This record gives sequence, C-alpha cells and structure tokens, in this order.
Amino acid sequence: MNFGISGMLMAILLVAGNGCEFSPQRHLSLAEKRMDQGDYLGAAREYEKLVEEFPKSRLTGEAYYWLGVLYFHYLDDPDHSLEAFGFLVNQFPDHKRVSSALFSMGELYERRLQETQSAITTYQRLVNDTQDPVFSKKAHLRIAEIYFDRGELAQARTEWEAFIRNHPEGDQVDEALFRIAGTYFIEDKFGDAFDRYQQLVQKYPDSSYRLEARFKMANCLAETQRHVEALEIYKELLESYPNRPVLELRIRETRDKATRERS
Repeated sequence: MNFGISGMLMAILLVAGNGCEFSPQRHLSLAEKRMDQGDYLGAAREYEKLVEEFPKSRLTGEAYYWLGVLYFHYLDDPDHSLEAFGFLVNQFPDHKRVSSALFSMGELYERRLQETQSAITTYQRLVNDTQDPVFSKKAHLRIAEIYFDRGELAQARTEWEAFIRNHPEGDQVDEALFRIAGTYFIEDKFGDAFDRYQQLVQKYPDSSYRLEARFKMANCLAETQRHVEALEIYKELLESYPNRPVLELRIRETRDKATRERS
C-alpha cells in the first residue's frame, strides 16, 4: 500500500517537474498544426505565447524564427518579422537558424523596405561568418548586386572579385566573372570585358553563361573595330545561340564592316 502511494506521489512530482518543459512543446505543436491548416495568424499567436511565457526555454529561439517567417511571408508585416528575427539573432546567437534569419533580414531590408545600406550591413555579417559558407556566399553575391543596382559599378566589381578570392573553386565563380565583365562593358572598357568573358569561356566550358559570354566577346571585338574577328565568333554561334534573331541581326550589321576591314 505504501509502495503504491509512493509511486503515485513520484508520478505527480515527475509530471509537475516536466510541466514547464512540455508546455513550450505544446505551444510549438499547436503552432505547427495551425500552420499546416493555413491559419498563419493562429500559428503566430501560439509562437507569441511560447516566447512570452517561456523566454528561457530551449524552444523559444525556434519560435522567434518561425514568427519571423510568418510575418515575412504570410502576414505581410516586415517590421514584426525583423523584430522576431532580431530577437533570435541577438538572444540565441548559437541557434542553428541564425544564418537563415540574418539572410531573411537582409532580404527584408533590400526588397521590402528598400533600405539598401541596412541590407548590406546585415549581409556583411554573414560574409564575415566563415562557419556557414552557404549563406556567406549567397550574402556576398547579394551585396554585389545591390551595389550594381545602385550604379556603383566599381564597388560591385570589388565585391565580385572578393567573392572569387574567397571561393575560388565555388560553383558560382563563373557567374561572378560574367557580372564583372558586364560592369567593364557598361563602362566602355571593352578590352577588360573581353578578357573576363574569355577567362570564363576557357575556365568553365560547361558554364550556363558560356554562350552568352562568347556573344559578348564578339560584341567587345565589334566595339573596338575588330569586325572580322567578331563576325567569326557570331557565325560560330549560329547553331547554338538561343536568341537567333538577335544573332542574325548582329551578323548583318557586322558583315559589311568586316568586308571593308579586309579591303
């Protein structure tokens, strides 16, 4: 009899002791269920209850992350999204989702709030974090694109050059080379542009940018009055270049100039 009473008391104590641990999990489970049902506001409310009632729980960081996601992608509230991601980053710096949260913050500043300098600052935190190369690479490319969109071509080029130095064997080096060449072309530095396009073609023969890079090489040659060489590349591209009407137009424009150049 006494053993039974002791067992019951032990069970009660265990339930009481574990209650605080299970309550955050209950809020988390309810939030996930509501997300699955498409009740995004209801899910946010459950996550908010979790962070308010259990600020020190091991699950609170997860709740902040999903609050950020909900407010960003489903509830159209960038300010609350930034606040939630910010709590995660600052209060749970070792959480597994910090890099994802930082990248989302950068996207919010860049694309929703048009605060490009804040976006650059946020992305730079990821570039400096060598522990997460995936988000570091993505963030560095976004920084370069922001500078390009702002018309700061030299700074954009500097960022793409740094990206190549940091990830020399990465799978997006060809993209960075292509974008660097494009900045030179815009600035009428056709020799520099040609060299970068040629570097891409030679080093990355299977690149998805290869055909366009060869077309741009021919454009560079044409811009520097080397029409015979340009025409030769244009003709080589006839069987493979996807925009045949544009290519044929370039051939017609270049052919007469090439003929005069030969004579």
